[in-house]
Amino acid sequence: MRWLLLTVCGGLVLAGAVVAATATSPRRLAAAPAASSMALTADQAALGRSIRAYLMANPEVLVDAMQELERKQDSQRDAVAQKGVQENQTELYRDPDSPVGGNPDGDVVIVEFNDYQCPYCKRAYQAVKSVAGSDGKVKIVYKDIPILGEASKIAALAALASVKQGKDMEDPKLKAIIDRNMALASALGVRGTPAFVIGKQFVPGAVDAAALKQLIADARKGQG
Repeated sequence: MRWLLLTVCGGLVLAGAVVAATATSPRRLAAAPAASSMALTADQAALGRSIRAYLMANPEVLVDAMQELERKQDSQRDAVAQKGVQENQTELYRDPDSPVGGNPDGDVVIVEFNDYQCPYCKRAYQAVKSVAGSDGKVKIVYKDIPILGEASKIAALAALASVKQGKDMEDPKLKAIIDRNMALASALGVRGTPAFVIGKQFVPGAVDAAALKQLIADARKGQG
């Protein structure tokens, strides 16, 4: 966020300076055919100076603006995800082609979107496995979404082939499973891996064991 903030700040300050400079340049003033045009350029120059002066004196407003933008983006993302969860219950929780871990009869379901080339996914996998194992009543549904290139696709196909005994990696049915996973991730607005649906809640990004335990507890409360 810091580099984006600096870029925006620099751009706005530069814009203010450009407005002021172009509005007061001798060539522009000489070309103005009427007093109204000259008044307009004078107003533009004053506006440019005001923008620059205000931003230089109050750079914190840019931080506030960026934080508000992030809040709006998060809110929009959550709305898309919740709509996707409600509209794709079968694909999320009851797809017979999705590998399952933990307790198949668990009272809380964690759906994990994973890419085998993602280092964050590897850490999250260990946390999910540990928490599900100690809890004993959590079902895990794995959705491979190979978004990081050809190596990810090969790994996803190999993993599915190992689960679906007797299947070859070239089997078009395996590719169809991955295509469905990708479509489901798109419907939920998944932008990267890992991502989770825990109970009915969409959770983007890696989570640690403590956060997982709390999310599982929240999911159980939501069932009551």
